[in-house]
Parts: sequence; structure tokens; C-alpha cells
Amino acid sequence: MDMNYDNSKVRLQNRLLPQERAEELLEKSEYGFMAMQDIDGGGYGLPLSFVREDNHIYFHCAREGKKLQVLAKNPKVTFTVVGKTEVSQRMFTAGYESVMVHGTVTVNLDEEETLHALLLMVDKFTPDNKPIGKVYAEKSLFRVKVMRLDMESVSGKCRVLK
Repeated sequence: MDMNYDNSKVRLQNRLLPQERAEELLEKSEYGFMAMQDIDGGGYGLPLSFVREDNHIYFHCAREGKKLQVLAKNPKVTFTVVGKTEVSQRMFTAGYESVMVHGTVTVNLDEEETLHALLLMVDKFTPDNKPIGKVYAEKSLFRVKVMRLDMESVSGKCRVLK
């Protein structure tokens, strides 16, 4: 997969997450957290289920709501996925792995891409129910909004406890 994996901005270079693991987190994780700039200039963030295909991450939501208003004003976002975590009470620290994606969200997708994204979600989240999932996705086309995050840069960090 061709993603712009750029760890040059990671301050602690000894904590770089290998690109292969970053890709795995983006493929297999169920949820991530999208951070945006709120309409009033403050921060706004929320957890979202997602699916990745190539350099795109797809989300679905209601056809109206605050996140769509926020994205209409500024479509630049950061999306973070956290993998394994481990707290060490003995060492007063934590082990972790995370991947951060910076990019731009497009909210007005055509019907073909919307259905494609919904079917990707069916494949990821309900692989044992694909035939029913396809029917459900087709019926949902006009009830849901699908957004596409175009990944502009990706970086990952980790800390392995010993």
C-alpha cells in the first residue's frame, strides 16, 4: 500500500512505529479518533468506526449534524488510531502504539463511491453477512452520509515495555 509514511516529525526517533505495524493498525482497528477545529476556533473531536482502502479512510454518519458543519468550515483533520496499550505500575509508565493520519475530508461523495465505502464496511465489520449487508447498504444510501479522508501524511509511535 502506498501511503505517505513520514516519521520525520516524531520527536523521539527511538519510538518509531514500523510502517508495517502502522498499516496493520489502519487495516484492522475498529475505531479511531478524529480531531477537527470547531466552528468557534476551539477543538472538536469524536470517535468513529472506519475502513481504509489505499490512501483513503471512510467513515459514515447521519446526513446532518455538528461534525458535518465543522468539516464544511475546515476539512483538515487529524485521525488517530491506538493499538495495544499496557500500563506498568512498577515503572510508572505505559507501553503503547499509535498511528496518526493528517489529511483532508471530503463529505459529498457520489452514490457509487458511497456504496463502495459502505460495502467495504460490510466486508470489514460483518464479513459473515455480506449478502444481507449488501442489501442493507443499498437501502441505506439515502439515509447515511459517507466521508472520505484523503491521507496526506502518516506517522506512528510506540513504546515497548521491557
